[in-house]
Amino acid sequence: MTRHRLGTIERTLPMDVSVCSTKDYKAAKKKRPPLVDREVVVNDLEDKENQHTADRHQAKRRVSFASVNANQATSQVDKENQVMNRNTSNISNSVNNTETAQEKMAKKPMAVNNESPTAHALNVINESFMQVVLNQKVYAQIGILGKGGSSCVHRIINEKGQVYAYKKVNVSGNDESDAVFDSYTNEIDLLRRLKGSPCIIELVDAEINRDEMYIAMIMEAGEIDLSKVLKDRQNQKNVLKGGGLMNPFFSRMVWQEMLEAVDHIHENRIVHGDLKPANFVFVKGHLKLIDFGIAKAISNDTTNIYRESQIGTINYMAPEAIAPCIDPTYGNEKEAKMKLGRASDIWSLGCILYQIIYGRPPFAALNTIQKLHSIPNPNFEISYPAKNSFDESIDSAAVDSIKACLIRNPRLRVTIGGQDGLLNKVYLNYQKYQSTITANTVGSTLALLKAKLGAVAGAEEVLASLDSQGLVQDVQRSLTDK
Repeated sequence: MTRHRLGTIERTLPMDVSVCSTKDYKAAKKKRPPLVDREVVVNDLEDKENQHTADRHQAKRRVSFASVNANQATSQVDKENQVMNRNTSNISNSVNNTETAQEKMAKKPMAVNNESPTAHALNVINESFMQVVLNQKVYAQIGILGKGGSSCVHRIINEKGQVYAYKKVNVSGNDESDAVFDSYTNEIDLLRRLKGSPCIIELVDAEINRDEMYIAMIMEAGEIDLSKVLKDRQNQKNVLKGGGLMNPFFSRMVWQEMLEAVDHIHENRIVHGDLKPANFVFVKGHLKLIDFGIAKAISNDTTNIYRESQIGTINYMAPEAIAPCIDPTYGNEKEAKMKLGRASDIWSLGCILYQIIYGRPPFAALNTIQKLHSIPNPNFEISYPAKNSFDESIDSAAVDSIKACLIRNPRLRVTIGGQDGLLNKVYLNYQKYQSTITANTVGSTLALLKAKLGAVAGAEEVLASLDSQGLVQDVQRSLTDK
């Protein structure tokens, strides 16, 4: 029986320690009792049995420890498998959902987008920018064109992609709100009266709300005003290398379009009263007149307008716009008012041309008090240097036009139209006056030759035989042949 147990121990022990290390297995194998010794003493067998029992318990403990580690490893693998199964399940669900969505889209008819790129862009703009509603028409506000004393001019766009200028003025809470409101309504009336002119800014739409005391206007948008053009040109560092303060051909074009715009409003019996470079804007390459805020229409029974106060930009204001006059219609000096007419705009035009040619207005070097005294003072002489601030020679034809405008007596000032008007002067009509220029040049040349060569023997007879008129004709023929 003991042998049987011992045999059992011998047979089972290697199986129990199979999960142990090789070293432990060899140690256990060395401690086995030899099978060939059949005559062992019972005590020895009991000691050996006890020893083998201890070894078996130790092996079982090792097997138990290995089982714990195996269980932990199995648990970790199970967790990883669960995560993998969950991810696989999610992917499978995503595929199923995608297929379901695709099936739905296949069943649902596709919406055809007939929207043009321009319309799409306008929808994006409408969603991104503030909207402006005027007379039930919707616009998108996309920028700022300029700021004035009482309002801000915004750039807006309509559903067709057309860009306009939008100005809204709130005059409530102003001490002179009624007067300001009336001035804007007057501007709207004048712009409607001048609608359709190619040289006047176009009024597209307007809204007048006297209950809430605000006025809104939509006009065509300009690219840049003349003031900025002059300032940018004057600030160029390479202005001398670039051909002067302003290209002479460009200056003539600007001057002619200014004259045509002002002549148009004068023909419609309107005095602007605030002509300056900032009130001429370029619209699609052409100059147009804007800002009729203080403009006034001339009544049918007179040729002038009257103001109770000095209004305008002082650098361009005419003498009669600064110094009040006493008119019999208004009685004594306490009721004296500024009497202005078309000639007042002519003075302002002369100041603008002076700035184009010389780079600054004629009275720019004076302070405000000096300007108020010097502009109406006939004893204060306006300077006309031979060169401008950039050391460029001045066109004498341009100076002649400026002088014709800057005459302090408004009755003696030049007009725009007519035979002797600004539109017909030499500055804008060089080819027309070429014969006159040639005759003057030849006559001056002969006079200079006589003065210089008069003492030379025989020179006086030769010069006397020359026919100035014949020389003029020869010069003109040579110019024509070229």
